[in-house]
Amino acid sequence: MISTSRSDGRTVVALVATRDRRELLLSRAIPSILRQTRLPDRLVVVVDQSKDEMSGADMAALARQVQSLGDKSVSVTVLRNVRTPRRAAGAWNTGIDQLHRDARLLARPELCFVAILDDDDAWEPDHLEMCLEEAVAGDCGMVAAGLIRHESLDDQGHQHAIPQALDAREQFIRGQHIQGSNLFVRLDAMLKAGCFDEHLPSCTDRDLCIRLASLPDLRFGRIETHTVHHFADVRADRLSAPSSAAKLDGLTRFWRKHADHFDGEAREEAAKRAHERFGWSLQAPEVRVTDITPLLSPPRRVDMVIGFVTDAKPRNHVRGLLDDLQRLALDPGISKVRVVVIENGPLPSGDERPLRALVEQFRAAGLDIHLVTIEQQREDWAQGRLIDTPDPTRKRLPIAVTRTVLNTYVVQAAEDIPGAWAWILDDDKRLAIHVDLGDGLTVAWPSPDLAALCALQDEGVDVVIGPDTDAAPLPFTATLRVQLVDLDNHLRLLGSSAPNALLPDRSAADFASRELLRDTYYDLSKHTEHLETPFSLPHATDRQIAGETLALIASKIDRLLAGEAVFRPLRVNAQELTPSGGQASAQRGGSTFFFTPRVLLEYPQTLARFGDRYVRRSDMLTAQLMRDQLGLNIVMHPGAGVRHDRSTTKRAKLENETLWEDVLGYALYRAGNEIMQQRPPAKRREPLLAWSPAELDTAVRLVKKYISERLAALTLNGWRIVGLAESVRHLAAHLAQAGSPWAAGEHALHLSRIREEMDRICGNFKPSAVAEFADRIRNSVPDADIRAAFTSMDGLISEYRATLGAVGVIDPKRVAARERRARALLKTAYRVKSARLLGAGGEGIVFTDEDRVYKVFDLLKRRPNHDTLATLTGFRDQFEHARHLYPLARVEVKDGTLLVVYPFEPSEQYTGGRGTEIIGLLRECKANGIVFRNMHPKNLRVSATGLKLIDYGSDIRAFTDIGYRAMAERAWLTWRWPHRADLEELMRRALTDKALPELDGFERFWSALNEEKPSATRIVAATVDDILLKSSAKRVLDYGCGKKARSARRLAEAGLQTVGFDPGEGMPAKWAEQGPIPKGLVLTSERAAAIAHAPFDAVVCSLVICELGDGPEYERALADLRASIRDDGLLVISFCNPFATFGGPTSLHRWRELPAGVTYEDTFWYTENAETGTGRREFHRPLARVERDLLRHGFQVDRRVESRTVDTERFEPASDFITLVCRPIPVPQPPRTVSLVIKTCAMEAATLERQVAHLVTQLEGPRTFTERVLAIDSLRDGFVRQHAGSDWNALQEAAERLLRRGIIDRIVQGPGVGIESRRIVRDWFGIESDKTHTSQGAPIATPLLAMETCTGDYILQVDSDLLISRGDRAHDYLGEMIAAIEATPHAVTVSLNVPQPSSQPFTPGNDGGPWRVEARGCLLHKPRLMAARPFPNELDAGAPQHSWHRSMDIAAAAGSIVSLRGGGAQAAFVHPPNEFKRSVTDWMLLMDLVEQGHMPAEQMGRVELVGGPLLWVPRNRSEPFVFVITGRNVPPGRAARCLESLASQHRQDWGAVIIDDGSSGFARDSLKLAIEPWRERVTLIQPRERRGQLANMTLAIRHVCTNPYTVIITLDLDDALIGNSVLDRLESEYRKGADVTVGSMLRTDKHAEYPVAFDAPRRSRGGNVWQHLRTFRRRLFDAIPDQDLKLGNRYVDIAVDWAFMIPIVEMAERPAWIREPLYLYEPSGLGKGAERADREKQIAAIVAKPPRPPHTSASKATVLDPQHMSADVWRQDGGVLFLRHGERPSFAGLNAAQKDAVRLTDQGRDAALCVGKALGGEVLVASSPVLRAVETAAAIAEAAGLGQSEVRQIDALVNFRIADTPTYELVKRRLGWAGLMTAWMDGSLDRGILIPCHEVARSAIDATLTAAEAARRSRVVAVTHDFMIMALLASLRGVRVTAVPYLGGVVVSLDEAQMMRKPEAIQ
Repeated sequence: MISTSRSDGRTVVALVATRDRRELLLSRAIPSILRQTRLPDRLVVVVDQSKDEMSGADMAALARQVQSLGDKSVSVTVLRNVRTPRRAAGAWNTGIDQLHRDARLLARPELCFVAILDDDDAWEPDHLEMCLEEAVAGDCGMVAAGLIRHESLDDQGHQHAIPQALDAREQFIRGQHIQGSNLFVRLDAMLKAGCFDEHLPSCTDRDLCIRLASLPDLRFGRIETHTVHHFADVRADRLSAPSSAAKLDGLTRFWRKHADHFDGEAREEAAKRAHERFGWSLQAPEVRVTDITPLLSPPRRVDMVIGFVTDAKPRNHVRGLLDDLQRLALDPGISKVRVVVIENGPLPSGDERPLRALVEQFRAAGLDIHLVTIEQQREDWAQGRLIDTPDPTRKRLPIAVTRTVLNTYVVQAAEDIPGAWAWILDDDKRLAIHVDLGDGLTVAWPSPDLAALCALQDEGVDVVIGPDTDAAPLPFTATLRVQLVDLDNHLRLLGSSAPNALLPDRSAADFASRELLRDTYYDLSKHTEHLETPFSLPHATDRQIAGETLALIASKIDRLLAGEAVFRPLRVNAQELTPSGGQASAQRGGSTFFFTPRVLLEYPQTLARFGDRYVRRSDMLTAQLMRDQLGLNIVMHPGAGVRHDRSTTKRAKLENETLWEDVLGYALYRAGNEIMQQRPPAKRREPLLAWSPAELDTAVRLVKKYISERLAALTLNGWRIVGLAESVRHLAAHLAQAGSPWAAGEHALHLSRIREEMDRICGNFKPSAVAEFADRIRNSVPDADIRAAFTSMDGLISEYRATLGAVGVIDPKRVAARERRARALLKTAYRVKSARLLGAGGEGIVFTDEDRVYKVFDLLKRRPNHDTLATLTGFRDQFEHARHLYPLARVEVKDGTLLVVYPFEPSEQYTGGRGTEIIGLLRECKANGIVFRNMHPKNLRVSATGLKLIDYGSDIRAFTDIGYRAMAERAWLTWRWPHRADLEELMRRALTDKALPELDGFERFWSALNEEKPSATRIVAATVDDILLKSSAKRVLDYGCGKKARSARRLAEAGLQTVGFDPGEGMPAKWAEQGPIPKGLVLTSERAAAIAHAPFDAVVCSLVICELGDGPEYERALADLRASIRDDGLLVISFCNPFATFGGPTSLHRWRELPAGVTYEDTFWYTENAETGTGRREFHRPLARVERDLLRHGFQVDRRVESRTVDTERFEPASDFITLVCRPIPVPQPPRTVSLVIKTCAMEAATLERQVAHLVTQLEGPRTFTERVLAIDSLRDGFVRQHAGSDWNALQEAAERLLRRGIIDRIVQGPGVGIESRRIVRDWFGIESDKTHTSQGAPIATPLLAMETCTGDYILQVDSDLLISRGDRAHDYLGEMIAAIEATPHAVTVSLNVPQPSSQPFTPGNDGGPWRVEARGCLLHKPRLMAARPFPNELDAGAPQHSWHRSMDIAAAAGSIVSLRGGGAQAAFVHPPNEFKRSVTDWMLLMDLVEQGHMPAEQMGRVELVGGPLLWVPRNRSEPFVFVITGRNVPPGRAARCLESLASQHRQDWGAVIIDDGSSGFARDSLKLAIEPWRERVTLIQPRERRGQLANMTLAIRHVCTNPYTVIITLDLDDALIGNSVLDRLESEYRKGADVTVGSMLRTDKHAEYPVAFDAPRRSRGGNVWQHLRTFRRRLFDAIPDQDLKLGNRYVDIAVDWAFMIPIVEMAERPAWIREPLYLYEPSGLGKGAERADREKQIAAIVAKPPRPPHTSASKATVLDPQHMSADVWRQDGGVLFLRHGERPSFAGLNAAQKDAVRLTDQGRDAALCVGKALGGEVLVASSPVLRAVETAAAIAEAAGLGQSEVRQIDALVNFRIADTPTYELVKRRLGWAGLMTAWMDGSLDRGILIPCHEVARSAIDATLTAAEAARRSRVVAVTHDFMIMALLASLRGVRVTAVPYLGGVVVSLDEAQMMRKPEAIQ
């Protein structure tokens, strides 16, 4: 035997149910329990008697008696049966329920055992001990002990057999001698089995055993000893007495529940035994069929306003409801039906609005239907016509809110129809009810019953509630258990049947059970008798086949979790269909009639709320108030019934908001109703609820009670749900076993589906999960929220009624009275006799006497938890020194009225801006411990002393963090959107919608606001210290460590050996003030002492160089840094960010004073505020200048890090400091000095600064030049191969600027003709001439003079137009050139390398001859150069014949000097030819592309430029989304804002092309730095010459982007995306098939909405398709002919967005309009003011262009090949077939004239004949006059049967050139034919080379049509050349091909041709 100790970790509970047998209970049952050797841990006694039968006092007495009988260690609980009364099952379940509520027991229910004992039975002392021992040993869920039956009190009793196993069949037939007193069941098994069936008056033990047996995992145990005494003595109250009504009724119900699960033999045996033992026989249920009569006609015609709420994306059931309503509108008993539909959120993404479309369909069909859109609701809310609600645009609102909104609009509609009824419906209702006739058959019955409703109205009924039929209006969790009971029952029934068998008809029995039981559909009902009573599937016939039943169940099995009534749908009994009457009820649901609609405006359903959570049952709560407060007569009647359609409801999970809200809503309704019913009738009718403190205490108790009850039911049902699901799963698996008739075919599939669903349910309803969910619900409502829910009701009701009453009209008399009273009060209080009225508001009226402001609070309202007087009094003395807050001179109460007085000063209304002052105001509020809740422009004024807050009242509150942030949000909206008329609405939205687009940018504002006391050293140290601590440095020098030595201390504390140096005055004393010096730190103010510790692993230099101007001290500091660091060390140098010098204020740098006229590129001293507020001098250097200086001193910058802050005026990203992470450059070897000489002339005046900056930047590093010399040729005009005009003065000015900015060190002005030139020529060539140039015009004097004056060991001389490429800036190209020269005797020069795929060795020559000297770029060894003079030359016409480099070539050929070539591929130069430089835009673009390292393969091995920008531009963007961003001179903060808006997107599958269009160095350099974090995904192009936005977009989209299906997103660099889900929003539209989207934007200058119209945008002023955010598939932009983007052969430059978006939209298949703003637009001024007229002209010209035809993704725009030529190519209307001529021989080696004379080959003529034959006659043949075209046309005409004389020669078919032949050939040679054609069609070819592509096409079409019209032919064949086919395709269809086969062509329809002939509107 096991120990009697109860320390075994298990809990044993003895459970006794008793009724009227107190004596036996106390004398027999309880003593036997308390004598157990293993005492129970708990004893639970459940009294099955009502309060009337046994009072609470008697219950307490009974508990004391029980406790007195035994061991005090046994916990005794005495309960009252709260379930089904007068049933032992209900009493036992009450006890079990109580146990399951014990969290400790429920945590391990497998360790808890329930032992049941009847109150008249007894146990042997070892009963519990033996049962527990068996249960533990066998891991049993149930143990049966032997039963001894006693017929009398003194007999020995009869020992019944102890069962060997639990057998369901035996239990059904006779039982197995297991009944209440010998039940020993584990708690989890009991819960899974569903406890006792309370519908059974008897047989409960047998029923429970059958269900326990069905648990798949239950293990049954037995003890061999008879330990239970069952006393079966004859007593009248015994259930087992023969012929006992209860026994017979129980047997009948037991039979009906189980009999059909067993075979016939078992049923026969069971029936026989029951008859023999109890006289029982089965009685057929009584069937009472009720006949129902047709609906009566109503006595009068009625009007109705019908309202419901539905989602913006409605489910299918909504269409069904609207169909019903449309039929209802035709009912002869109705005169008018108006339907009001409320759209619930969230708003669908994209353009589609399914609900709107659905409503429009029914409106078109004649239904009077009105849709209240989400936008309309928001508008009405903003206008104060709706009570405050959450924002529905982004989420679905709860029913309490939407019903309140619905009521408002329904009443508005009803007031237009006097006498109309209001019918409030749910959207999932259908206008019919299902009626049970009594025999199990159901009929559909029309609804509403107008006659019955009229009768009810006539009887004085006010409100009629309609019952639901079919699905219950409950969460699925509230119906799942009972449906699983039915499912389990059906599978058992199927298990005893064959698939083709007929199932028994149980409809009559089901009807009888429904009549007897309440809430049969509801798991959580307070009525519990029905929970284990199964029902049959509803069916339309009286018999069902088993296999069909299985199929039906399987098809519906997944609807259980959707709450659909699969097994026990709601029905109306036929006898309830009476024409009048009705049952009083407040349980309002989804169908309610209001005969007086205005009562809907009495109570908002938003009363149903705890804290922030709206709850369900709001309709019941308001109905109860209508009944109790208003005295309305409210009934429920089937005449208003509906069918609840849940066929489209989605399956849910356990943890869903609906269940949560239903539990809480039930508790609120029940508590409110119970308290109201406790009031006397008269008190219920009082207009205010005015809950008393006692009632509020009761409310808290009742709400918690009802929540607890509901959750207990939920968790109890959760156990049973799992048990049933496991049972069903087991049954289904058993049926599907091999050999079963159900195991094959569809049956097996059906069973498998059922098993899968049961698996889902088991996973969803794990008991622990259910318990956890219940705990969350229970804990979600604190007492305070319960009290608030009740106390707020009166306020909410008052607010609701006020909101929906008459719109407030100002009453002049009332205002005048207020003013009179206020003036009298001021006169009395302050002797103010004359005062000017400033304004009157909702709480006060304000005056001034021009000295002070007086505010009289005549309408002050008491606010919850706020006392305005106390608050203002407390702050009265705190604003004395504030700048933005007026000090309160007086705060006092006079004559019961609060008065506030403060100073007055003249001021103006705040209209925006003043960001720094806004920040200052908020900080002052915080400093003074207040927040202001009504920040708004109307409450701000601007006076001579700055920004002021002027509204002092109840919105001044004590400071809280939450209040401060809310105030800041309103301040942000005030600053950003002061012009918005709807600003108040924005502020209301911002309270709840933190994703409000207008709040975008607030986080930067908030960051700026909270950066109150920034420290420069702290900001810098945060960056610097992090870099160093992550490095491998061990020894560090902090050069300029400052008075706090912040970084030095931290580094030392981190274990680094640190030396801190600062020479400032008194530094040792200041260091001492900071406390003890950490170990490892040496601080010194002596420079030599600091450097003596060198070399260091790392050197830090923070905020030093910005305090040093140019000069020795600055140079010494940089030298010290290099001298102190190891060659492999790390320099971290920080200084004031030079880009911030010209930026806005920040929290640290609040102001700066700059010298007049300075620019970013200059160096200068300026003054800034410093941390103390006093002025501090700083020195500005451009970043490039600092980096060059570092390079001079041996440092290469590896990384740049900007500090992050916010511009406090514009609240854009900003930076105070920049940190450069540098590595030392080893001393160059060999250590030679190099002078840089840049040669230039007056032709390059316009571009000189950009060229020189490019050369210096690209050529420096890692070595620097000892000097940078600009050599200016003396010639002022008349240059050889002149490519541009010259401007000598501009050249000189540019040179001076370069010198001033430190880009060059000196200028060498070339000498003129004369003495100096003669000297130079003599010294260098040994001949006499005073000429400055050779006889051919090449400069001599200037470059040679520059070389002479160079101080370096070497001279790198370059032409100023070179393009320098550096693949690796660490590569020492100069060092390897120097080494090559010094390793080669007589070597004087080495050429800069040309582009090479790999590095090349240095060689002196090639092919047996020496290399020529590269005059464009070479390194010269100066000593050898000077020593080698004079170089061979001769006079020619008095001038030197040879240029200096040609003279050197002669010397090299003679062997006196050596010229080298070769070198690393990392550095190279490209020479742009003069014809290319004519296009400065292309030249400057290419300069940028070269700087960025782009180099086409075609350029390799070639020095002269190959191709143009289209060849060089990177083609590296193919992401799904590519931003094309354009800008010019965009301030760094604005650009950073744009980039950060991209980086913040949730989706990261984007790339970007940023084109910075000819910006200044300031904007260009800052942008280059800004994109560093995203360098891999951003292609940055920075042309040095402005190209125009559309030209840049075209370059980016057509050429940088490569994927035709990429979504292009256009963005201005000074604008930004709104929010982080813009790409998600776009992706959703493109996923739905969109190929272009037009968004909506927020403008910072005005509030405007631009409705989009995609149809015919040219006829609707663009249809607003031009607005941001614009996105489209790249292929659509590609398909725009280039001329459509131009006006007068120039890209549109003002109405850019119109130019490309209109044709894109016209071509799009599925354009979409995104209505929510995704784009922040900050107007640049382009197209405004004086440009407005030009903009309008451009718009007019754009919309006048021909519309583009649709362009589908499947469009094939290829060249027509000759194999497919036929007469069908023209189609019916005719047109022009343009063909390329036939095959010709190669042009190789031919000049232009020879090319024109080339004839067709034989094959070419034969092919032309074939084409002519295929095309047939009736055509006009035309030809280019070029011979090969003429021959082709002749062959086509011949084959077509036409004479040669009929062929027309047309010059326009060949004309396309402008330039002279040499220029044309040069360009063609550089670009190649394909490149030339690409640039031509692309529109990027320099003007003056070819006639614009579209003009060529237009001329050809016009000339050809003219000839056709003259010949009266509609079909034309025009033989031309490949370029013409390309021009036609590009101009007409936006297709750009670069190759056309012989006889390939394109057909131009007559419509296309005529459209092309039209000239542009403007030029």
